[in-house]
Parts: sequence; structure tokens; C-alpha cells
Amino acid sequence: MNISAKLKSFHTDKFCDITLLSKYRTRLMGIAIIWVILLHYGLGKVHNPIIGFIGDIGYAGVDLFLFLSGLGIYFSLAKNPNFKDFYTNVLVSSTAV
Repeated sequence: MNISAKLKSFHTDKFCDITLLSKYRTRLMGIAIIWVILLHYGLGKVHNPIIGFIGDIGYAGVDLFLFLSGLGIYFSLAKNPNFKDFYTNVLVSSTAV
């Protein structure tokens, strides 16, 4: 089984269906960004139990953002498992003006 078939079988497995995460990935990344901004704004130091909860688990926003970024890379490689094409696209898109 080649790598493309392994990747496709993994994310469509009934036990681990991550296509739903991919569908809402940009919204979840937005929530993670807002989460980090609220932590840096200082809401984690508020003594309100509901708002202070953001500060208690504030670093999870960074973890969520990095996980979702990795998920985007995973789905990109699942579509086209050629690493040379992948990194060429990354280089072109990062230098495009």
C-alpha cells in the first residue's frame, strides 16, 4: 500500500474521521487565535471564575492552532503526496505578492 492510500484510508476510517475537523478548520483556528489574544490581553488574570478559566487553560489555544495547522498540511499531502510539489507550492505561495 503506497503512502497516498494509507493517508486516505486513515482520515476516512470510521474510528477516526477527521474530515469534520477539516471542514471547520478555519473557524476553529479563528477561535484559537481569539483565545490566545484574550490570554495576552490579560483576561486570564481576572478573578471571575468563568473568564479566569481562559487564563487557566490559555496555552491550549496555541496547541489547538498548531494542531489545526498540522491537520491542514496532512490533508494537503493526502491530496498530493509528492513532497517536491508540496514544498514548491509552499515556497511559491509564501513569496507571492
